[in-house]
Amino acid sequence: EMKKFIKIFVLIFYFSVLIQCSNDNQFNTQEKQLKQYVNDKNWPALEEMISNYMNSEDFIAHTAGFGILPEIIKFPELLDLSEQLIQKCIQENSIDNLKRLGVENASERKQNIDFVYFYSQYAWILWKKEKFSEARINIKKAVEYQAKTGLDTSARELLRLGIIEYYNDDKEGWQKIQKALLAETDIENQDEDYRKALKKVIATELGQDSDLEKYIETYREENRQPVPELTLISFDGNEIELKKQKGKILFIIFFSPNCGSCRHELPKIKEIYDQYSSRQDIMFLFILDKPKMRDESIELLDEYGYKGLQRLLWEMSK
Repeated sequence: EMKKFIKIFVLIFYFSVLIQCSNDNQFNTQEKQLKQYVNDKNWPALEEMISNYMNSEDFIAHTAGFGILPEIIKFPELLDLSEQLIQKCIQENSIDNLKRLGVENASERKQNIDFVYFYSQYAWILWKKEKFSEARINIKKAVEYQAKTGLDTSARELLRLGIIEYYNDDKEGWQKIQKALLAETDIENQDEDYRKALKKVIATELGQDSDLEKYIETYREENRQPVPELTLISFDGNEIELKKQKGKILFIIFFSPNCGSCRHELPKIKEIYDQYSSRQDIMFLFILDKPKMRDESIELLDEYGYKGLQRLLWEMSK
């Protein structure tokens, strides 16, 4: 009986690995093809590819929402397609769908985290289409799911919430916008429509002649706060206290190998890494929350060409 059980377990494990590898390969192939179409602005081919994917049995809401949507949402020509895609993601964001990314993702909490992202993206698409009241309904849904996760609201969600509220004549949106500007440096440059909205808000609040860049710079300078004291544990067991790195520039990345948006950021971060990683006054910290994913993380970073990575960490002990 024990031998039979072991054989069944091995078969299940092997099958799970095959599914995960298949999903990873599918994701990488789709990502490369998607970026090629985007670079060429080949909208008909792109729409056909995404439409086929949305109607296929291989559709995974998480992969589509975190991998495909960020590539197309910034183009006005593709807003209708973006709306269709995010609606599909919301519809298909099931536990079974998440299982296809690995059993560790198959939880209601993970589902809620995805819903925060999906409804926030949906609200932003609607705002871009000047459907301000509908945008507000969906950003409120994102906030409701955020409360269920027990996590803090991200700067992106906070900024979108503030802008959408402000465009719906809710002046509390101004406070949320200010908080978001402090929460993440350069957030205003992540989407051209952020800047468009912020210029209008700043002009309304401070006068038509107000300069957006000058206001943001001054506001951050006057309200900046020091980084909290943290002790990090590396895979080799060494402790790194941030307070002892005074005088260095710390580039901190909170990272997981099965996170679609993390994968999306890696090529962009690598450009910075290649330019500055050899400098002694700059430290790159890739921070993981799951030590068991160490090998997958190193393999993925190697795949993207990160060489001589000095600090791969997994735990914040304080």
